[in-house]
Order: sequence, then structure tokens, then C-alpha cells
Amino acid sequence: MGVGTVLNVLAVSLLPRAHLQSRLTLWLLRAQSLCDLLVCLMTILLFWIDAFPYWDDIGGFLSCHLWSSQTFYWMATSASTANVVCIVVDRLWATVYAATYRRNQVRYLVLCCIGNFIYSMACSGPDVLLVQYENHTCSREYTSDIPAIEEFRRIHRYLWLVLYYMLPLVAVSVCHGYVVWHIRRRLRPQSNLPEESQTNSTAELSESGSGQSANIVNSLTLGAMGFIICLALAHSYDTFFYAFEWVFGTEYIVGSSEQLLGLFLNSMNASVNPILIAVSVPSFRRSCVQAARYSLDYIRQEYNEAYRKYSADRPSSYSDL
Repeated sequence: MGVGTVLNVLAVSLLPRAHLQSRLTLWLLRAQSLCDLLVCLMTILLFWIDAFPYWDDIGGFLSCHLWSSQTFYWMATSASTANVVCIVVDRLWATVYAATYRRNQVRYLVLCCIGNFIYSMACSGPDVLLVQYENHTCSREYTSDIPAIEEFRRIHRYLWLVLYYMLPLVAVSVCHGYVVWHIRRRLRPQSNLPEESQTNSTAELSESGSGQSANIVNSLTLGAMGFIICLALAHSYDTFFYAFEWVFGTEYIVGSSEQLLGLFLNSMNASVNPILIAVSVPSFRRSCVQAARYSLDYIRQEYNEAYRKYSADRPSSYSDL
């Protein structure tokens, strides 16, 4: 998680240097890095602090239902997942609906913010029911006296499977696939043109930058596969453990060793997302390479300067001692 924290801090710092034409895309990418940074920090804190101390029932209730239930963590994780979908939909808007994209960027931004908030609350809000504060104690293994709460807890397992796992995967896969198909279709010569016109059109397309377009398609394809694979792998263990705990032979208990393993695997996605953004956004990747070269040059210069000072200060021979 420490590496993920560093990568996301670098992403937040370097993304403005990418010179992206779309302000919406830049905002979404920075929001993604901020969400992933928060996920990494929350993961470290959850493994470090199991429960906050409290001195009254109000503090105990808040500590139990907001921290011990991991509500804040899953809220950040849900926001990160929703933002990934927004990034993919943003590319769909910019590619397929390019004529109206610039004019409606503010509307798209508002829509993404509202959708992200609703999605995060819908996913993480019911997590407060995973624990119960009673008799000055936060219990993670309990059975509610209210049948409606127990029924909702049972249904929420499958709602979580659909909302948090299946829906984002389907959305990312469909949108990325449609964007790549749309770009490839535009690059393909028109079949109804005469053969000579097709040859000239293909030659002009090749000379005017088909290589660049192919690189864009390749970057989108790699980014799509990366997002899909990471979402599927990182989110699968905890999601299926929560939805089908009877298959695992143990009860899903917040804070248990099995549950913390799923939480850690889930957080790995936040550490990999900056790399996937660099793969799918060439301008950001170039900014990262330039920053890395600058950092290496700076370290090399500092090392050479320190070595020269050390060589000048030390005795040249034993006779000088």
C-alpha cells in the first residue's frame, strides 16, 4: 500500500503536465488518483487501527458504525470504482459523441459527481448494519432482533455482488469495446468507394497519421484489458466471500483475518490504477517518463557533486596523514 500511495501522489502531481485537451478528462483522472490515494491510506489505517478509543456512547456508536464497520473504506473504494466507470464513459463521449462533447463537459461533470455520490452511498451505506453497538461494546457477530434488518442484510449480499462487481465490469467492458470498435471502423477504408479511390484514401490515411491512430487503439485496448482484469481479480475474493460465505465454510465477519485478506486484495486495484492510466493515456505516460528522467538526472548530478567533494576533502595519500 505504501507503493500505491507514492504512485498516486505522483499521478496527482504529474497529471496537470499531461496537457490534456479535455478538462473533464483531466479532472476525472486526478479524482481517480485522489480516490485511490485515499483507499491506500485507509487500508494502512485499518490494518493499524482496529478501533478508535471513545469515552461516551455517542463516540462509541460513531466509532463502531463508521470505522469498525469499514464504512469509510468501502465508500472510498466504491467512489474509486465509480470513477473508473466515469473515465471510460468520458472516453465514449469524447470519441463517439465528439460533436457535442466540448459543449456538454460541465453537464457531464455534474452527472459524474452526482452518480458517483449516489453509487458510493448505495454500496457502502448499508455496511453500518454489519456491526452493532450495544452495552458499550462494538459487536461484529450479532443477530438483530428486528427481522427486517436481518432480511435486508441477506439481500444486501447479492445487491453488493451486482452493484459493486458485475455492473462496473459490464460497463467498462461494453464502453471500452464500443470505443475501440468505433475508432477501428473510422480507420477502415470505405468499402463503397472505387478501388483507385480506396487506394488513394488508404495512402493518405497512412501518411497523415494512421500509425498514431493505431497507437491510440493499442493504448485503449491495453487500458481496457488492464481495468477489466484488475477489477475482476482484485474485487472477486471479498465480493464472493461476502455473497457466498457458505461456499468458503466460514462466516463473513468484518475485521476477521479472512475478511482483511479480501480487503487487502481489493485495495491492490488502487495501487495498479496509476499504471493503467499511464498505459491508456499516452500524454500522461510521456510526462511520467520525462519526470523520471529529470529525477534520475538530478540524483546523478547530486551524487557526482557529493563524490567530487568527498574526493577533494579526503587525504590523497597516507603521507598526508
